[in-house]
Amino acid sequence: ANAGDAALDVWVTPPEYTGLAPIFLRTGQPASQTAQTADPATPPTAIHVPTGSVLLARVSGGSGAPALTANGMASAFEQVDQVSYQITQPVTKSGTISVEQSGRTLGSWPITVVPDTAPIIALPAPPAAGERGALRLEYEARDDYGVVAVTGAVRLSGDVAEPGIDRTPVELQLPLPGVRPKTARSTSFHDLTPHPWAGLPVTLRLSATDGAGQTGTTEDVALVLPEREFRNPIARAIIEERKKLTLRPQAGREE
Repeated sequence: ANAGDAALDVWVTPPEYTGLAPIFLRTGQPASQTAQTADPATPPTAIHVPTGSVLLARVSGGSGAPALTANGMASAFEQVDQVSYQITQPVTKSGTISVEQSGRTLGSWPITVVPDTAPIIALPAPPAAGERGALRLEYEARDDYGVVAVTGAVRLSGDVAEPGIDRTPVELQLPLPGVRPKTARSTSFHDLTPHPWAGLPVTLRLSATDGAGQTGTTEDVALVLPEREFRNPIARAIIEERKKLTLRPQAGREE
């Protein structure tokens, strides 16, 4: 067989979490398209591939072992059988991907690796006390390929300086509208009135996570954790005593 008999197939498969289909690189594209419509001096339009994509190339026929140039370096194909060769490689750098065999270029493409940015999350409205003292949280989030989780962390304010108080953050799971939404807006209610911090100053930070595990966060928001309101004076007195015990657990103990 001679080099003219070689058949080349190249696929670039984006990470699964992106939800994007594999990109089939056709021989002669995009250079053949731009040559007809653009100035010859204009470089071919780069093919955009998400970061974390994997390239698979196969060559059937021709003479000799092909070589792949990608990520700024050349790598040899592995021989699959008497007439076929294959290579698999992550695409890590922008540049030119090309396949050569016996000094002949079988295919060449300009590639731009598109970075995956972290999600963006914001609070369009401040946290507030809802019905029966539940904490009302509203958020907006977006991500290139979809948000997979939104969480909240409630921390006791540094202004509460009493020693011995449990400062373990309260973790909240916030609902997502749909599966991996690229844009999400949701309102949820979280009843923290039974928590010892109810009625105390706290800070809240929301986080959004994408399929790559990257996280975007809001700024810390200061608020007083809602507490249930009691009209009964005895109930109010009990709540006050509970608050004192929470803040000063040692002082409440009898020697």
